[in-house]
Amino acid sequence: MLDQKNKHSATAKATSEMESFAERYLDLWQENVKRWATDPDALEKWVKEASDQINPTDKNTR
Repeated sequence: MLDQKNKHSATAKATSEMESFAERYLDLWQENVKRWATDPDALEKWVKEASDQINPTDKNTR
């Protein structure tokens, strides 16, 4: 019986941690969207950095 209680407690804790992580992640994106909406330079910089990660300019990656 104690093992079931411990498993339930661990599952509840993991769920709580994941919910907290998800909330922080969403908050970060909301902050970024607000910044990008009011600062075109910040948006341009983010787009460039994201595209550089998708299509690296370094041709020696093979």
